[in-house]
Amino acid sequence: MSMNASPCMDDSGNHNGCEDKDRNEAQVDSSFAGKIKGSDPYLRTVRSQLQARRSRLNQEITREVMIKEGAEKLYSVTSKKKLKENVAVELSFVSSSLQVLKDELSDMNSDVQAYQHDSGKSMPMIPIALKETRDLDFIEQFSEIIRDHYHEDPETYLDKLNELNGIRKAIRTPKKDSSGIRLLFEYYNLLYFIERRFFRSGASSNILFEWYDSLTGVPATQKSPGFEKGSLMFNTASIYTQIAAKQQLTSEEGLCAAADNFQKAAGVFKYLKESFSFAPSIDMQQSTLSMLIHLMLAQAQECLFMQLQLKESKETFFPFYVTIAKEALVVSQLHGVALDCMDHPSLNIIVPYTWIVMSTVKCRYYNALSHFYTALAILTYRDNKEDHYDTMLTMMYDDKNLDATVLSVQPPRDVANSNNLAKSHFREATILHEESMHLLKLCKQLHKVDILQAMLQKAHSRSLDAYADMEEEDDFSSVIAAPSIKGQARVETRSIAPNLADFRVDDKFRDLGPLTVFHANTSWSAPKTVILSRDNPHRDFGFSVTGNCPVRIAKVDTGSIADSAGLQSGDVIIRVGEKNTKWEPQENVVSLLKIAGDILTFCVVSPHSDSHSPISQQSNSLPPNPAGKQNGVNLTGSTSSSFKYTKFFTMGFRRKAQIKGTKNTLPKNFKM
Repeated sequence: MSMNASPCMDDSGNHNGCEDKDRNEAQVDSSFAGKIKGSDPYLRTVRSQLQARRSRLNQEITREVMIKEGAEKLYSVTSKKKLKENVAVELSFVSSSLQVLKDELSDMNSDVQAYQHDSGKSMPMIPIALKETRDLDFIEQFSEIIRDHYHEDPETYLDKLNELNGIRKAIRTPKKDSSGIRLLFEYYNLLYFIERRFFRSGASSNILFEWYDSLTGVPATQKSPGFEKGSLMFNTASIYTQIAAKQQLTSEEGLCAAADNFQKAAGVFKYLKESFSFAPSIDMQQSTLSMLIHLMLAQAQECLFMQLQLKESKETFFPFYVTIAKEALVVSQLHGVALDCMDHPSLNIIVPYTWIVMSTVKCRYYNALSHFYTALAILTYRDNKEDHYDTMLTMMYDDKNLDATVLSVQPPRDVANSNNLAKSHFREATILHEESMHLLKLCKQLHKVDILQAMLQKAHSRSLDAYADMEEEDDFSSVIAAPSIKGQARVETRSIAPNLADFRVDDKFRDLGPLTVFHANTSWSAPKTVILSRDNPHRDFGFSVTGNCPVRIAKVDTGSIADSAGLQSGDVIIRVGEKNTKWEPQENVVSLLKIAGDILTFCVVSPHSDSHSPISQQSNSLPPNPAGKQNGVNLTGSTSSSFKYTKFFTMGFRRKAQIKGTKNTLPKNFKM
């Protein structure tokens, strides 16, 4: 199991002086990149460089954490004063070094510019960094299971095991596009088969799944495939956010794509939240996922607002200003909800500071735009009154938040009242823009984002100029407090649940037999060759068969030829002659036995008494969409901190036990 990042690059994107082992692994990765669509370990984009740096940081953090844990144990057990003092000094150095590494990782997570469109002319969005993981080798462990549990030659499955290793390596470096999404979802669905083939319920596994926290860089290790599945889901959502942030947000097409991808990210985070519990890393805890869901939906709504804003130069009439003012306030409120989630006690320390500042700035910025467009609506109403405009203007205001210091919700009856109300909104917009600009200056990372500064400055100047055109700068005597506006979205963003049925995969270990029978929870004897011979062709062999794929021994007559050969009821016929019959329907198996004539040679396996209950047929016929199903509860009621997940995942697979040409009903017993 290698700890090396793949590939190793310096900050400029060039390869640094890696050891030979790193180069060898990079060469292996390159071969996988040519075979597995959706993965490219040599993709030299700025985002890939960040990912390579993040991988190296994670390794350094792991090393410091191990040193710190060892020092803390030594400090707690030693009674020597001098040694305690030395260990205490070492602990202070290690803690300081660990904090520096975590701060560096936080700064990397705060780097929003690297994920934005190359034009750099649109509002920056917050993307989520991928979780890193180490290489994992399935060959040794799975070969042992194939040999000892399924009693087959592991060499015949070596190509499949190498292919599985290649896919596992490829998911470490997924492309940041639809092919990368497909790669992760297909591996997730493949784990459905892998888990049932090689991971026995309640039994310990020697395979360790290790993933680094996306926010803190601290590694977490578990033997449960559920942790692997959860981490894959997190990375899938992260790629959706990076695809969304990379869109050109100055075009309607780009904004549409960004909104769609942010909603898909929210859907995957929601599915992860509802399907998994007791996550070992902070980035997948319930509070973190709730925050990420709200943040993604806020950014999706923001894209829909900017889409509406593109029409501003063409539509300057009253209904448009009312609509866009309400839409802007909804965006502000959604960012406020995300900001409240970031203030959770378990998150406010580990969430990147830039995220907090960005959400706060956007909350103020879009609130200011709401007041600005409300003022334009009032001025348009003043110059062009229509009967239905009165109702629209009245419904703009939130009468629940009105007090004695503000104007009533009645529409202004003359020019003076209209000007006074519009001025109050222009003034409020100017104040909010000034607050957002001041907050931006407090964050050194965001202060370097020129486009964000330019957008805030432009919006502030626009509000200030509009206010100055209506009133002298030093005349505030007649200005009232701006009434509260009622937000309303034309289209409310919602999380789009992942449809796993769109990413179908085949069972790579299908030759082991039907999954409903040959899985990790059923134990079978070693294959036994049975030879039955009769002198009289009219005499029965004394056994009957039943079932389909595979065919079982239904009954053995006492004292018969089959009974003498040791054949037992419940034995499964896995081979007739040289023909593998695990996937053969009953009619084919019976035909093979009849063709053999008076000497039958076939191979059977017998179930062990300690086998768990087999997988039911229903478990392979699962609903195609996970939406709306609350399945993240702890089924055992345990308070264990291990990673739990729903008993049967929604994979979208339909049962394939029915073979072409066979009937759906269970065949009757056939006497031999």
